[in-house]
Amino acid sequence: MKPISIRGKDDRLIYRDTSYPWVCVCRIMSGARVGSGVLIGPRHVLTASHVVDWNAGSAVVELHRFDASFVGGCCVSRLSAFTKLDNVESDTVDEDYAVLTLTDRLGDRFGWMGSRTYDSAWDEEPWWRTIGYPQDLGTTNGMRPTYERDFDLDEDALDYGSARAMTCGADLMPGHSGGPIFGFWDNSPYVVAVVSSQGDDDNNYCSGGSWLPKLVNEALAIDP
Repeated sequence: MKPISIRGKDDRLIYRDTSYPWVCVCRIMSGARVGSGVLIGPRHVLTASHVVDWNAGSAVVELHRFDASFVGGCCVSRLSAFTKLDNVESDTVDEDYAVLTLTDRLGDRFGWMGSRTYDSAWDEEPWWRTIGYPQDLGTTNGMRPTYERDFDLDEDALDYGSARAMTCGADLMPGHSGGPIFGFWDNSPYVVAVVSSQGDDDNNYCSGGSWLPKLVNEALAIDP
């Protein structure tokens, strides 16, 4: 797999909004790796498995970083994943997610998003949104969050399992890996996938399936 990239017209916008749920965006540093994530529990952050340096076994999370400031930050006490990925391959892109348990309960102060299993009946519907920290777009090297809405997902017909990969119509760049793909149900945001990588077909891919909310729920149960 390759780094994610812009898909045609660039619809991303830099934003600075500390109201819920936009405040839930996270910038993640793990070893030499930097990526994106989102609050998914009272002290839990969802990101991509390949954003985590599993050899270092540590990470730091900054909540809504914007230039020199952020609204909250802390270290990680536990790293959880079904598959610990160093590099994303075509046979692991559907398993590219991890949950980081924080030392502080940032979600109690700022809220968090829910998670759901992606349904292939939603393919090609322009319902989805994403937030994250790409390292371009005047973001001072990934120090400002961006927002994009109204793009579609399309699940691979050969990938109807517990772990699933979907092509993603969003404009994405390195640094946005691990950022949430989410929609709204009854005015509440639910994550259905996380930004992963680009395939040999030049499509951007995200990772989801029933394993994503299962991993989230297991992390919530272990560390309430």
